[in-house]
Amino acid sequence: MLSCRTRGISGQTSERETRIRTNPKVTLKGCFELKIRLLADKTLSLQTSSLSAELTPLCNAIAVEYSTALADEEHRLLEVLPGIRNKLLHVEFSRAQGRIKPFMDTLHDAGVVKVNLQTGETVRVATSSTAQGRLFGWLLEAGSSGALRAAADMFFDGILLAERLAIECDKRMSGDR
Repeated sequence: MLSCRTRGISGQTSERETRIRTNPKVTLKGCFELKIRLLADKTLSLQTSSLSAELTPLCNAIAVEYSTALADEEHRLLEVLPGIRNKLLHVEFSRAQGRIKPFMDTLHDAGVVKVNLQTGETVRVATSSTAQGRLFGWLLEAGSSGALRAAADMFFDGILLAERLAIECDKRMSGDR
């Protein structure tokens, strides 16, 4: 399993990190996108792309621009976060969970079952599409399985990565490389 934890930024959990990770009102996917777009705007070669509608090509361009400063798992994180963001925003929870699973070995089947009260038919939500398991079923599954917490952790790691790359950009601009 790949780990989505970004290592070596501070070595310890900061008060800010604890506050962000425990505050459910923080929208990490939005913060991640903003940090990526600000990084692109700060990077001379990417400025024209910073306002592009698509996040995936922008993250790919950042990965190319900063390839020497990225570990393999950080490169992979930049690759997958835009897709996870899209699946969450478009309420495709089954697909979002499928994209999160390779990064988190702690996800488990929460055992949520959808029951049709008219027919008695049952469907295990974890093995169904979002349409079959329905929105409420997938919210229960994603929340109970750890997928939503894992997504928040991955977006937080993406934010930390974007902040680290912004510092790398500053170094490049000042000639301290």
